[in-house]
Amino acid sequence: MKKFATVIFSLISFTLGMSTHPATAQPSLQGYVRYFPLLSMDRRDFSFSPVNHTIHNRINFSYSHSFIRVYAGQRTRLFSGPNASNPFFKAFLENDLNGPIDMSFVLHQRGDFLAHTITDRFYLDFMGDTWQLSIGRQRINWGINLATNPQDLFNNYSFFDFDYPERPGADAIRVQRFLSPTSRIEVAAAPGRKRSAATPGRWEVQNSVLAALWAFNSNGYDVQLTAGYFRHRWHGGIGWAGHLWNAGFKGEISYFHDIEPLQGVRPGNITATISADYSFENGVFLTLETTFNQRRSSGGGLNPLTALIPRSADDVAFSQWQVLAVATYPISPVQSFTLSGIWLPEEKLLFAGPSYVYSVWKNVDINCLAQLFFAPKDNPINAAGYTLALLATWSF
Repeated sequence: MKKFATVIFSLISFTLGMSTHPATAQPSLQGYVRYFPLLSMDRRDFSFSPVNHTIHNRINFSYSHSFIRVYAGQRTRLFSGPNASNPFFKAFLENDLNGPIDMSFVLHQRGDFLAHTITDRFYLDFMGDTWQLSIGRQRINWGINLATNPQDLFNNYSFFDFDYPERPGADAIRVQRFLSPTSRIEVAAAPGRKRSAATPGRWEVQNSVLAALWAFNSNGYDVQLTAGYFRHRWHGGIGWAGHLWNAGFKGEISYFHDIEPLQGVRPGNITATISADYSFENGVFLTLETTFNQRRSSGGGLNPLTALIPRSADDVAFSQWQVLAVATYPISPVQSFTLSGIWLPEEKLLFAGPSYVYSVWKNVDINCLAQLFFAPKDNPINAAGYTLALLATWSF
């Protein structure tokens, strides 16, 4: 709590200090409040477990003055139900995956009630005519594809985490130099995150990331080249986005190589994702995405504990191959239906995620969704059952 109070006090003090120039100050406060009950259905007898309730408050705050902007994002959730009393769930929440600076706090836990808050954005922007410097907890989005991003070196995310549209950030320093409207160079560095529960609070230097990106346009394609140091491995990659005939065509290919090869482990591996998207005349938007994930070891498969943990750029999927399809149909200006599916051949696992969104009012949305996994009987993902959720969101 003391750390949390210090962060909030520092933010307020800084913004009040800049408010001495009200004529040019540009404050902004946005966010949402979301409530959703979560049901789990046993796939054997179709019985329901006790309901898990979540109230989720998101606050995004920014304050601009001249060439400086401060940005902060706070995520606070109240949980009630069986999940809240699970010690593994509490440990998952306390592990700040954004970086070595711990800004994730379980504020209170008693019985089946748990309160948690995390600062997942907190950075300063210094902006010039052709450059930008960002310092602090931020999102560095180098990924191109919809769900799987081999070039997202700093803050990958979990496709199965439906309650986190903002996606994780990273404690980092980032410099961007804009060469033209379609060309830029970026250099970013993120200190090593703590990866082991045995060394809490330790900054693992070898787990740091230092990389550069060069983005440009060539023959109608947006191309980006990446290279650098990735958690004690060398990295090089290429990504693109453009059109092939009437369809969108995107891809990311990354290669990683150990600086100090380990005995019995392949020193290098490739991760790659290629996707195509197409908009039909009736409004249906279809995306197909294929991922090759050259795993260096058997690793862990998909299970209830790993589904929400973001993947690493050098191990972007739960199997060597992954096929994803997402189709969205706009039923009306205020209604839409989305069906997503993932096939993991090695795991012999199929995921289906139907979702229906209805805009009740201008700033109130209702989202009914399900997460359905179909796998062999001995697959641990079966323990999660079928997940059903109803999300009611008020945005401000």
